[in-house]
Amino acid sequence: SGQVVGGSKVTISGSGFIPGPSMLCRFHLTAVVALRANRNAVVCGSPPHASGFVAMEVTSNNGNYTTSGLTFEYQAPAAVDMITPDRGFSVGGTLVTVMGSNFIDTDTLNCRIGAGTPIPATWRSSVLMVCETTDLTLGSETKELSTAVEITLNGEQYTRSNTLFTFLAQTSVSHISPALGPQRGGMVVDIYGTGFSQRNGQLYCRFGTTGPMPAAHVTDTLVKCTTPARDAGAIPLELSYNLAD
Repeated sequence: SGQVVGGSKVTISGSGFIPGPSMLCRFHLTAVVALRANRNAVVCGSPPHASGFVAMEVTSNNGNYTTSGLTFEYQAPAAVDMITPDRGFSVGGTLVTVMGSNFIDTDTLNCRIGAGTPIPATWRSSVLMVCETTDLTLGSETKELSTAVEITLNGEQYTRSNTLFTFLAQTSVSHISPALGPQRGGMVVDIYGTGFSQRNGQLYCRFGTTGPMPAAHVTDTLVKCTTPARDAGAIPLELSYNLAD
């Protein structure tokens, strides 16, 4: 399969091919000269064509084409419109929902974030798919890095939407004060740690399952959150920039 604009490198496997200038591939009624060939395989670039399935055959003598019944699918070009969340920690593991158009459920459906290796995607619908970010090493002085998220249907041709995902340096919490408070809530908790940069966007707190609620930035090592009303008992206190992880 490939895009209607053409340009896909298609490999046809078989036997008895005769490499040379008369080695052609035919996509419907359009013949193209093979890019390369050997006795058992030929590679051709698909020409432009309207979307849909077309017959594809080959010839070694510029005349007698095979009758194998192969088909090639021309696909409307996919596009990425937006992603959510649009940021996550550089350790990876953020599930990114990609929204756009003309997504097709194929074995070669992948995301690529920046210049990274392809990431297998999970197809949800023609306008929705999900990818999980992988680890990205940031320099010691690098607090964030924005890079484009693109997708491919055939494992070869990628979108060029330039929709950006921002990798953030890892945030960590060392301790909080106070560590207990009244059930009625309303108490301000100081949260100490590292990586609380305002450049990362709004930071949110979650007390157990209650939240998110905005955190107040003080310094890159201190933020403050106000406790909600809760039943008695110990609960986890978590921080997030993207409301996802």
